[in-house]
Amino acid sequence: MATAGYDENIWVMSMENQKKRKLQIGIAIAVLSAVALLLLVLVVVLMKGNAAGDRTVTEIAVDQTGEDEFDVTDNEDEEAGRFDVTGGGDEETDDQNGKSRSGAAGGGDEEADDQTGDGEDEWSVDRLKAGFETAIQYDKQYKAYISSREEAERKIREYGEQQRELYSNPEVTEIEKQMEQDYGLFAVNLGEMDVETARDIERAFAYMYREYPMLQGTLTNVSLGNLNGFTNGKIAITQVNEFIINEEFGVCPHVVKHEIILAASSFLNRDNFLKNCEQMAESGHWPEHTDISSVVVHELGHQLLNAYAMQQFGLQDPYYITEENEDAYSAYLTDSLSSYQEIPKQVLNEAYERWESEHPGEDYTTFCKEISEYAVGVQTDGGISYPETFAEAIADVYLHGEDAADASRKIDEVIRE
Repeated sequence: MATAGYDENIWVMSMENQKKRKLQIGIAIAVLSAVALLLLVLVVVLMKGNAAGDRTVTEIAVDQTGEDEFDVTDNEDEEAGRFDVTGGGDEETDDQNGKSRSGAAGGGDEEADDQTGDGEDEWSVDRLKAGFETAIQYDKQYKAYISSREEAERKIREYGEQQRELYSNPEVTEIEKQMEQDYGLFAVNLGEMDVETARDIERAFAYMYREYPMLQGTLTNVSLGNLNGFTNGKIAITQVNEFIINEEFGVCPHVVKHEIILAASSFLNRDNFLKNCEQMAESGHWPEHTDISSVVVHELGHQLLNAYAMQQFGLQDPYYITEENEDAYSAYLTDSLSSYQEIPKQVLNEAYERWESEHPGEDYTTFCKEISEYAVGVQTDGGISYPETFAEAIADVYLHGEDAADASRKIDEVIRE
């Protein structure tokens, strides 16, 4: 019995052990199955995540290495990255030396239609003009080391050529290239504007560069632009724009664009622009018979004054700033940015003295108003804006010649001496 009992106990224990093992095996299988299922879910999630990541990387790669890429240094700059005119990381310029003409031309606040088009809606000049905006990006800045004046000029030209790829306007492009050749401009981008308007602009340049040779070599760019960041009503600005920065602002050498930017909201809306010119002239705010060409002459008047100031400060090669011309450039820029510029003030005071000798007792405000109401150019602090008075006088002489206001002819006389 003992043996039998012993054997029975062994069998009972064996059965219990088998049950325990089966239970353990079942639990293990269940755990392994759960783990396997979890791993499968994780694999699927990771695969989906990788697919999404690849798409994002591809989109970024297209932005950074697409046809619109502009690499000033011909290699990747560690701090600034690759230069991409379509990217969002580049800094936008402020109006660093902005002299501008304001008016009531409409369209500035309207939003453009889709500029590139999707599907069957293909890009076209007329489609972009519908919103009175341009594809041109005039205000990009880059970081790079530019080793020579020739390289600086080449980079400005390359950027202009790249902007030209953003629009297709063959007749206007021919005018652009001719202007570059005739007036020593590095880049002209008139964009989507009408041929008639482009010819008006060229007519203004032909007059100014013929009558005032000192303009030659002082202006690098003329471009259509969206002046949305400026006060409503801006028609054009004449400015100095830091284009290629070496490490940080002010470090030599660096590249500067001296440019006139024409507001797309006006220059793409020709009929409204002409109507605006007529109304402003009739009101006396602008000189009589003001037209698109004379508006551009006004802006070139600002640049003429800049050219005169460059001469006074001894500034040469004004677009490539090095240790050799840094002091002259700083003096020129400081005077241009001050509220009461010394160089314009000297020109206007000399002209006023000559005018006052023929109009004894008449004050300076009367001298300015003889040109136009806008020539008074009152600043926010109540002072006279000498550059606006000067530019209006140049436009008046362009429009009326010997029949221009006496004040205008005196100013013109001083600047020609």
